[in-house]
Amino acid sequence: DLSIKASPTRKATFAIGQEPEDAPHDDDGEAEPGVLAHSQGLPPENTPINNQSVHRVLRFAATRASAQRNGYAFFIFGPTNPVRMFCLNILESEVQIGPDKIKIFDNAILFCILVSSVGMAMDSPLSDPSAPWTQVLRRGDQVFAVIFALEMVIKLIAYGLFWCEHGYLKDGWNVLDGVVVIITLLDFLMEGSGGGFLKTVRILRALRPLRLISRNQNLRVVAQTIFSSLQDLLSLMVVALLFLLIFALFATSMLSGRMYSCNETSGTVT
Repeated sequence: DLSIKASPTRKATFAIGQEPEDAPHDDDGEAEPGVLAHSQGLPPENTPINNQSVHRVLRFAATRASAQRNGYAFFIFGPTNPVRMFCLNILESEVQIGPDKIKIFDNAILFCILVSSVGMAMDSPLSDPSAPWTQVLRRGDQVFAVIFALEMVIKLIAYGLFWCEHGYLKDGWNVLDGVVVIITLLDFLMEGSGGGFLKTVRILRALRPLRLISRNQNLRVVAQTIFSSLQDLLSLMVVALLFLLIFALFATSMLSGRMYSCNETSGTVT
């Protein structure tokens, strides 16, 4: 039960859902509704609503909502929920290989990312859709889309979306993974339809190998270092582009019209 501290003008404090010891009772031994509602931070019945009563109700509702969502995934899966515990066990299961402990689930997903990236590189939009090899690549891509979607669901149940301590959206690498998975699912669901949007989605599939960064600590350090030094790199790029522009102007002025050639052999060219 949650406790509400009394305001400075009140000396008594008590827990929500409990009656104050000195609350008036009716003949049946139950507390009067108005007194019980007031003890829970709510205005009594048949009481004119004023700003103080509205603020008290809103504060009470916000406190209860905060308590319910704290530590819950999607307001359903509590910290001891069997489904959530099962998902956490899947994510945290390890195997001892030599001196190192390796997480089974993460490495299995890493292998799937590598294989799907290689298959995506081998696929061609100009290949015959009825060819056996093309069918294998397309069906494999669908299987990997389902696997990545299951991975995302397991993480969302285990870690929660945002309100939990290790919420899914609190990690930027998880956000990147989620965007890539959603793009993969859109491509899977919109297969067979045309349009420019589908082409854009398929182009964005090239982001899939970036998921390898979130699975390797060394790659994450390199990526974070690059992102943190973008401001300095931007200044260097501006200077480099200025020098390229200067040399391009020199080359245009000095070599303009001198590099023409003719490969016409059908007749006399004047």
